[in-house]
Amino acid sequence: VPKVKIILEAKYPNGSIQNKQIGIFDGGCNTLEKADADSLATTTNFQCYYAGYGHQYKIVKGEKSYLVMRKEFEEGSEDYNPPIQKYEMVSEFPFTN
Repeated sequence: VPKVKIILEAKYPNGSIQNKQIGIFDGGCNTLEKADADSLATTTNFQCYYAGYGHQYKIVKGEKSYLVMRKEFEEGSEDYNPPIQKYEMVSEFPFTN
């Protein structure tokens, strides 16, 4: 099973860069064309999945920092309509660096 290391990079107006490893996931990842309404405008939503199960990621603006949010999803079928999960915070980046 292939594994993907998820590392997010924050680029700040002063030129500094901060990298954070978010996790290691079985399978592969791809970007999502349509972002959630609350996603930070300068970011890209993406998902990582393998064998019908995965995580979707987005970045939103919190009160004191940018929040990396993740939710689980399952592949559905004619006989199975999986529940829609809620996003949970998995990491954060400060507003300034």
